[in-house]
Amino acid sequence: MIHDIFEKVVQGHAISNYIKVGLSKYKLPIEREKEVNTYLENFRNSPLWDEMLMAEEVLTEVPFTLKVEREHSLYSLITANPADKHPFFLKGTIDLIYKKNGTWTIVDYKTDRAKQVEDYEKLQAFYRSQLSFYKYAWEELTGEIVTRDLLYFLEPNKIIAN
Repeated sequence: MIHDIFEKVVQGHAISNYIKVGLSKYKLPIEREKEVNTYLENFRNSPLWDEMLMAEEVLTEVPFTLKVEREHSLYSLITANPADKHPFFLKGTIDLIYKKNGTWTIVDYKTDRAKQVEDYEKLQAFYRSQLSFYKYAWEELTGEIVTRDLLYFLEPNKIIAN
């Protein structure tokens, strides 16, 4: 639900009623509306929001499919079975990508809640390969370079560079 709401707010839509609809759609209690509004307020007050507003191009929830043939550098990361000879199709969705000063930044929203500050380092390590894959896929499919990839943790409104 957060991805849907963040997509709407980034695109400039009025979202007051959309939050209630989203909570209902995902069968979440209406009491969580305040929590969602807090996430949105934090996002809008973050340096990420300010940077995104100055971007030349902003895309949200970008789906992609990447065909990985046997000779591709990613193939060995997908399978170690020497008998595999068929291509793999990898799918993903980039939460937010924007172009500022001619360079692209990928942002992946995360709803994980770490118990301790040092747990964010573990989460960053856990998500590093996902962000690297998104970066690789964008560059492969568009021919344009991604210079930054960021994790945006809704709680505690924390941006971590990969």
